[in-house]
Amino acid sequence: FTEECGILKDYSAGHITSGEGKILINLLNEKFSEELKAINGKFYAGVSYRNILVCKVKDAYAENLICIPPHNIVGEEIEKNLIVAKDNNKFEINFAEILNHLMLKSKEILEKSEINRKRKREGKNKANMIWFWGQGKKPNIEEFMAKYNLKGAVISAVDLIKGIGKLAGMDVIEVEGATGLWDTNYDGKAMACIEALDDHD
Repeated sequence: FTEECGILKDYSAGHITSGEGKILINLLNEKFSEELKAINGKFYAGVSYRNILVCKVKDAYAENLICIPPHNIVGEEIEKNLIVAKDNNKFEINFAEILNHLMLKSKEILEKSEINRKRKREGKNKANMIWFWGQGKKPNIEEFMAKYNLKGAVISAVDLIKGIGKLAGMDVIEVEGATGLWDTNYDGKAMACIEALDDHD
């Protein structure tokens, strides 16, 4: 997202491209290698500003942390909206502190990146900080075929939807130009859907 003077200015960093986002995510994995070892974590690039941190912390669960969605606090102070543990579990309090450290320190790394220097020159909002939210754990989902005896497929630009489909044993069909935004490839998605009906229910 875009941070400016301690304020969350733009939760999507001007809807940064997936290509730019991937470069920044790879940079974070490199620069945070030691910190990520402590939580058995790794960043994975997604679509645009939607990326993910997968980690495993002993005796601490992400669903027991309070993480505020960034689109709910645009224009507010970052320091007043950091992650906190719901209870007094010392492992989860420590987990929250590690995540807050990663968020705050990410500005030092991302601010200096060539991607953000270029975005600044072009008058675009910089992707100069990360924000954790939407946390949880991998769910156990019954396979769609086993439950309904139907072969399903998912066509979406949104990684959340793709992930649910994949967990349910559905085929995930990729469509070039699918963005999840108003400028998505509607024709391509419609054609992919029609073609999928040849061998999917």
